[in-house]
This record gives sequence, structure tokens and C-alpha cells, in this order.
Amino acid sequence: ENTHLKSLKMDLLVDVWDERESERRKANFGAFYRAIARNRSIKHLSMTNCLIRIGEMFTILSPFFEHNRSLVGFELQNFHMDGKRIRLLVSALSRCSKASLRTVKLDLTEMDEEGAAKIVTALAMHNNIRKLSLRFDTIEGEWFDTLTQLLRNPNSNLEELNLDRNGIENTGAIALANALVDNSTLKKLLLRVNNEITPDGWVAFSSCLANPNSSLEELSLEENYIGDEGMTALAAALVTNTTLKELDLNCVHLVSAAGWRTFFNLSGKLNYAIEKLNLSHNSIGDEGLASMVDTLANMSSLKYLDLCDSEHISATGWMTISNVLRRPNCSLEELYLTCNSNNINDEVVIAFANA
Repeated sequence: ENTHLKSLKMDLLVDVWDERESERRKANFGAFYRAIARNRSIKHLSMTNCLIRIGEMFTILSPFFEHNRSLVGFELQNFHMDGKRIRLLVSALSRCSKASLRTVKLDLTEMDEEGAAKIVTALAMHNNIRKLSLRFDTIEGEWFDTLTQLLRNPNSNLEELNLDRNGIENTGAIALANALVDNSTLKKLLLRVNNEITPDGWVAFSSCLANPNSSLEELSLEENYIGDEGMTALAAALVTNTTLKELDLNCVHLVSAAGWRTFFNLSGKLNYAIEKLNLSHNSIGDEGLASMVDTLANMSSLKYLDLCDSEHISATGWMTISNVLRRPNCSLEELYLTCNSNNINDEVVIAFANA
């Protein structure tokens, strides 16, 4: 009967539908879900690690999804899916108000390609979704094709897309880049830990950033195998990009000192307005750092720089960074240098203090 509850999160629920559990406990949880089904005030519903029989849960909650016009956000994390559960989830998504739903996060396991495609197809009916996070433990294929069609839909209002840890391969990276060419709404894209994409795939993906219609403002490529070729293509694409404000290159792999030097040399020509740059946990080294310092001199927009855990930078290199802070055109407001104690000696500390 509560009309004030706006957000409900359920986490680590036990398997209350197991036959070994008491009938009383089953009845209590059944009553709980039936109460949710009658609720019309909840705006955000999140269910994590729920080991109940998902089919029964979606069946009971069906009226909630169909009649709750207040629902803005819906989240399922660590749910094991089968054919029946997928059908019920698709039905629930189809019943949700297409006018109100803005945020969807799905972390689903034991998925097949066909089931994933059905879920994305149901999501594509909701043109007002602004934030979408998908993690399926299945190979790219039909579902990814459906996703790229969603990105091409001129009626879509999607602004944030999280595809972390999806096992995307080169073909998916290329398809995603091609879809983004036709997209003018997406502002944030997270592609962290998609290790099946090779440097050749990142070269192909980078082309979308050179597109004059690109609307991306935030891009995360954390923990990917970008390589020297990918880094070069990324920097070259960004030369003409004027929209990207945040770039996360934390812990990218297969990039040599020479690759970083090339990246920063090209970055010196950038026409962009990056405000936040994460370069932590990388092998930049003094050689790459020297090129980065010259680039920083031309990046008047940069406010945030993360160089944490940069063990390949020597004390001499850190002295160079301290000199950048003395420059009158330096715009840095936040500088992160944690986990560098092996190479930041007393002399470096004094230099930073004086800067």
C-alpha cells in the first residue's frame, strides 16, 4: 500500500523456491513479490544475485511492469537465464512503459545468442532509454547486430552505452564503429576489458572518432589489447575530433614506449578539448613522457590527469612533469600519482612542492 517508495534494491536473496525450504517461507516471499506487483510508485528496481526461480518472479511481477508508469530504471545483475526466463524477461520489457523507462542494466549469464538478440530487440522498442548497460556471456552475433541497428535508429535517444566484458571481437568493433557513424546522440561509451579485440580491430574502431558527426564525450578503453597500431590510429582519429572530453586508457596492453611516443606526438596536433585523461598502469616510460610533456603544453583544456602506477617513469621523468606545473598555461586541477613511490624520491617531492 506504500505510495512513497521510490527505489528498491534486492541483493543476495536465497533460493526460497527450493523444495527444501518451508512452505511458510515460500508463501512469505510470494506475498512480498505480489506486493511489489501492486506498487505503482517505485522508480528504480534493482535485483542482484537473486537465486530464486526467475520464471516465477517475473510471472508474479508482471502487473508491476505493465501498470507502473513511474518505473524509470530497471537492473538485473548475475541472473542465470534459460529459454523460459528469457521469454518472461522479454515480456516484462515489452510491458514496461515506453514513455518512462530511461535506464536498463542487464548482467545475465548462461545466455545463448538467440536469447540475447530477443532481449535487445525488446529494448530497441524503448526509444526513450538514455542509459543502457549489457553484459552477456555469449559470443557476439545476432544480438550485436540488433544492438548496432538500435544505434542507427534515428528515433533512439540513447546517451550512454556500457559494453564492458562482453568478449567483443574485431567484427563487433568494426560493426560498432560503422553504427556510430550514423549516431548523433551517444555521449558515453564503455568498452573496458574486451580482450578479443586485436590491435587491428582498434584501428578499425578508431575511424568513428574522426567522423565529424561523432557525439562521443566520454570513452573508456581500459584493459584492452590496443597495441602500437591501435594507439596511433586512435590519436590520428582524435586530431579532428572536437567533442571528446574524457578518455580512459588505463592499463592498455601491447603498447611500447615507442607507441606512446607516437601517440603523444600525434596528440600534439589535436584540435580536441579533452578535460580528463587516465593513463594509469601503463608502460609510458621517460621516452613517452618527454613527448607527453610537449603535448600537455598545448592542452589548455586538460583538468584531470591520472598517472598512477607508472613504474616505467624514472625520477628524472617525474621532474619533467613537475616543470609542466610551473608553466603559466598549465590548466591541471587534479593530478594523481599514487603507487609511484619507487621512483618518486625526495628531490622529486621537493620539485612538485615548489611547482
